[in-house]
Amino acid sequence: MKLNRKTALALVIVITLVGFGLRLHKLGSVPLRGDEAFSAQYWAGLPLSQSLTTIATLEPHPVLTYAIFRAWGRLIGSREFPLRALPALANLLGIPALYALGKRLGGRWMGIVAALIWAVNPFEIWHAQDLRNYGIWAGASAVALWLGYRALQRNRRLDWILYAVGAAIAANIYYNEWLTMAAFVLFALVTHWKNWRLLRRLLLAQAPAIITSILSFLILQWSLILHGGYGGTTGKFDPTRLPFFLTTLTFSKDLPADFTAALWPIILLILLVGLWRVGRRDRDKAIFLGLMGFVPLLLLCILSLKLNIFAPHYVLSTVPAYILILAYPSPPPPPRVQRGGEIQIGLSRSYLSKIRQFASIGIVGLWLIGAGYTLRNYFDDPAYIKSPNWPAAMGYVRQYVTADDLAIQLSVDPAFGYYYDLPALNIALPSYPSQSRDDIQARLQEYTIGRKSVWLMGQTFPDWPNYGVVEGWMNDHFQSVLKTQVSGLHVEQFMPWTVSDDEVETIPLTTFGNVVDLMGVDVLYPPEVTRDLTVLLYWRAKNQSDAPLKVFVHLGDNPILAQDDHFPQDGFISTDHWQVGTVYRDVYHLPLTTPLPAGYELDIGFYNPDSGERITTNDGQDSYQHGVMRLILPR
Repeated sequence: MKLNRKTALALVIVITLVGFGLRLHKLGSVPLRGDEAFSAQYWAGLPLSQSLTTIATLEPHPVLTYAIFRAWGRLIGSREFPLRALPALANLLGIPALYALGKRLGGRWMGIVAALIWAVNPFEIWHAQDLRNYGIWAGASAVALWLGYRALQRNRRLDWILYAVGAAIAANIYYNEWLTMAAFVLFALVTHWKNWRLLRRLLLAQAPAIITSILSFLILQWSLILHGGYGGTTGKFDPTRLPFFLTTLTFSKDLPADFTAALWPIILLILLVGLWRVGRRDRDKAIFLGLMGFVPLLLLCILSLKLNIFAPHYVLSTVPAYILILAYPSPPPPPRVQRGGEIQIGLSRSYLSKIRQFASIGIVGLWLIGAGYTLRNYFDDPAYIKSPNWPAAMGYVRQYVTADDLAIQLSVDPAFGYYYDLPALNIALPSYPSQSRDDIQARLQEYTIGRKSVWLMGQTFPDWPNYGVVEGWMNDHFQSVLKTQVSGLHVEQFMPWTVSDDEVETIPLTTFGNVVDLMGVDVLYPPEVTRDLTVLLYWRAKNQSDAPLKVFVHLGDNPILAQDDHFPQDGFISTDHWQVGTVYRDVYHLPLTTPLPAGYELDIGFYNPDSGERITTNDGQDSYQHGVMRLILPR
């Protein structure tokens, strides 16, 4: 079925609206991840002069990236949704670009299919909703690729000027556009190697992009590379990760590992067969798609032998080639010439043509189903959450933290600083992977002096050499009173072993057998029902008992919903030889498995573990009841 120009334009508009809606869907509902928070604070938040002199020298991106983000930040502010709208909108440029490029390669229907695949592509949407420059670069690179291919075909001055502008913009948003430009030059050399005038025009058109981006690199980052200050952040070349590249660039990273292992051979086969199908109709187009799809990846593999830059998003510009291979229509069967010069299409060949067409439609349909599954994971499955939920962690800790506390961020995540709004001083330890144990412990000793509580938030990366140093030192010097998870983030509270006067009551709540005064009860509620209810009990040793006594803490009476029985401080102290007159803090964890309604009571008491006999209080009761007032419901 033929597609006229007006209908095609209407379809492109509809597809663009679909892509726009997907890129705005839940755009502000997920907290910023670390790199995004870095962009918000130091790209969009700092004056351009400051970001170019302090940040650009540490993070090698072209000057245009910093200028665009700073201008956008000045225009719309610093919150998640409006900041992320910048890459979301810029990435939409890929939809008309893929339509125009697809139409030039295989007709309007191919352009429509290519535009649709870009619109719903999970990897493009992931980066379009990410506050970095990759989503912007992907859209600009797709536009530059279309302009360059059109310029090679038309060879008009205006087309070369437009390509020069497009390539310069893309290269000055992200340096890896050089890899795509190199692949494009190689395509021109292979297919137009005798046309030196055309090749000269191509190189002249690429010159502004090369010169401006190299100048940006030399001015901003040359000293960084010269002194070995930047080696990348993702890892060196690893051939075993190439299947992950293939599935990620075709779909996204939000796929189960087993599914990825089974999927990549199918994707590779489809791409290779697709290139073969394109080559049957037009050899030059097959060369174009093959080079644009695989040369940047090959060059990245070579570069990552020295630099830690082996990650799929560094070759995001290859995605248009994969899309166009998938969208390419099946070639019609060649005509059969019978005797007498009559041209006729055989019946069997007609059926074969239909089978090929259905196969092409089926492949696109299966890709759309896979894209829908991946998008569902990305948008709705907590297992594929893109960033730690620091706002939830801050909201939970806020009810307990004071200005006299210290918050230690273990994960060195810029998003922590972006969302941190607590009254306590906060520091990051370890600050970097090679920070020595002695330096970490010296800083801990310095910053924890006089603190009422110390909060550990997040988790040190397990592959860092100093993993566990902070936790080990805190456990050696402080008492752990709360350990929980908030939306997957580790949160732990430590307090000095010595109990301060303002923690306890002046008059005992009750006395057990003239042995111990209960001086206070603090209940620390869990962030969700599947976590422990933490109870802090404060004992004042009045006398020493004849035998060690055990403590019970029960939630509810009939039935008992949760309980924790152990010797005071897990046996670190004992009632038969503790220091009379000293106040001890004792921690109990009651696991919750069901929602806890308000009104339940804690039963607290002592008993002889040998006989099971409870120690009565001064008013003749065998336990002390403390009300749990808050309602705890599952989140």
